[in-house]
Amino acid sequence: MRCWKIISIIFLIVITGASSTYAQGVHIPEPSPEESIVVFIRPASMTAVLDNYIIRSGENEWCRISNNRFFYVAISNTDLQISAQRGNSGQSNAFQFQINKGAINYILCEVITKDNQPQMSMKLISKQSAIPILSKSKPDQCMLKVEMPERE
Repeated sequence: MRCWKIISIIFLIVITGASSTYAQGVHIPEPSPEESIVVFIRPASMTAVLDNYIIRSGENEWCRISNNRFFYVAISNTDLQISAQRGNSGQSNAFQFQINKGAINYILCEVITKDNQPQMSMKLISKQSAIPILSKSKPDQCMLKVEMPERE
């Protein structure tokens, strides 16, 4: 009988801890019909763990996203062209996405290994794929620095 009480208490602690981790997430606002929210997510990974993933739009640096972090921006165009650089390596890649206007779009930023070399990868993912990763991630410091368009 005592064993069941202990198991019940441990189960309750685990469930409470899991739900509070998710509840600590940052609220991502719903976009207006004229704009889109783009959430960049870099999951936890041991590949290039110490490298920042520098994300730019044109000449504007949006973020140096760290491992296991995310940030979001509001944009008004549907054709998103960004470049990404892996830390100070000089390795840079260009990415282009068609963004859904009036919606929250999720882009997964990963460093993958190809031919024994770390390479950057970015891809649009569904909300269902993004939520489990976001629940384990923290907002990146750059979210405070990204200039968001004025809302009316």
